[in-house]
Amino acid sequence: HVVRREKTHKLKQRNKLNTRVPGTAFIVSKKQGKDKCRPGSKCRFDVEITNGGFHSYSGPMFIVEQMPASGTVSADGGWQCAGNGSEGLCFNEQVDLQPGRSLKMTLNTVLKGSGRGNPQNCVSIPWPNHDRPLGEDRLTVKMVQLITQLRGYKPGGVDGAMGARTSSAIAALLKDAGMNINQVTDEELFKALGWEKFINVGPDMERAKACTEVQMVVTRQPVKRERRASKRRRTEQRSDGNRTLKAFAIGAGIYLLNNKKKKKNDNHH
Repeated sequence: HVVRREKTHKLKQRNKLNTRVPGTAFIVSKKQGKDKCRPGSKCRFDVEITNGGFHSYSGPMFIVEQMPASGTVSADGGWQCAGNGSEGLCFNEQVDLQPGRSLKMTLNTVLKGSGRGNPQNCVSIPWPNHDRPLGEDRLTVKMVQLITQLRGYKPGGVDGAMGARTSSAIAALLKDAGMNINQVTDEELFKALGWEKFINVGPDMERAKACTEVQMVVTRQPVKRERRASKRRRTEQRSDGNRTLKAFAIGAGIYLLNNKKKKKNDNHH
């Protein structure tokens, strides 16, 4: 009976937690497609998101794609992505997941390089954070930039920097929503963005994450061939220099010898 009560208590606590913070029980898995990745070409990753909690989830969702090298990311199934560099951000305006159910999506990345060592490619489910000023949370700024960009405003890119263009895009969004720009709170901004679901999310919320090792195609890099060619040119230049010095030394020796003979002949006369 004690064990049963403890299990019941844990279930209630977990149930309560999922009610307060949507998504804490999300489980993410990720695996690479059957083909190996090649720098500069599209590389496929299959992602599965499972609702491991006790409550249904219905609302917007973000996905962060962390790449081992600089690149771009895209996705299918209603997901819209943006961002360059080693971190991409994808957004789906409406995700519906019943307890125990899963959704599958495909992420396509194009890496400009392969990274170092055993490159890791990770995906996670982030949540906007309104407990800190907007400009101090880079990821939340990127989310705001992506939403304003998708709605036709011009935040100046999705880079996480709270610049003048991002501020202007937010101001235009709030103005179109009929809000006072000078008196708006972060919670009101969340509502204007359609993020009511995220208002109760705290900074300590668990962030579901999954990583996989990227299998790259091993090819000879042009850089190595260029290095070999450069080394060969330097060797040839040194050889040419040595031949030139040798010829100069021989010529100088002949000149000195002739000069010595000439002086000897002059002395005889």
